[in-house]
Amino acid sequence: MDLTLGTPLASLSCLDAKTQKALASGGFITAGHLVRHFPFRYEDRRALADWPRDAAPEAVCLQGTVTDTQLKRFGYQKAFVEITIEREDSAGLLDPVVLRWFNMPFLHKSFAAGHEVIAYGKVKRAKNGRLIIDHPEYEILNEDPAEATIHQHRIVPVYHAREGVPQKLLRRAIFLVLDQLT
Repeated sequence: MDLTLGTPLASLSCLDAKTQKALASGGFITAGHLVRHFPFRYEDRRALADWPRDAAPEAVCLQGTVTDTQLKRFGYQKAFVEITIEREDSAGLLDPVVLRWFNMPFLHKSFAAGHEVIAYGKVKRAKNGRLIIDHPEYEILNEDPAEATIHQHRIVPVYHAREGVPQKLLRRAIFLVLDQLT
């Protein structure tokens, strides 16, 4: 079958039924809908930023291992999630960085100790001395080598979110469709 921009996603063997359903819920019906959904930014994941030692004026892209997850509550029906990530270098363990989201308690269930995470945001130093990134964009990485070539070790496109379509699923689908078109 020749793939064109008008080819329905439902007829593509490179996308499984679950992916096709998620894409359809986001309004992606044809190959053209996918390839015309342009990224709003690119992250250079060939070499991630140096692990921060202090606050930084611009956003950085970090990769670390989750060591702690906490759901904290304050006031009536107010909560925030804190995920601590760490990385080790040749000299030993570096200062942990806390990823923090306010009023998004459902995120707590997404993370577990040992997960590898890529986070993008501005690092600031809290009053207690901790390094914090508030509301970072993030991705939980998996060990599948085929997936790694799409989401890591290259300049990675970041797309505007569509309801029901996670960033990794969208990036993978666009990657596969573009690969079939070329």
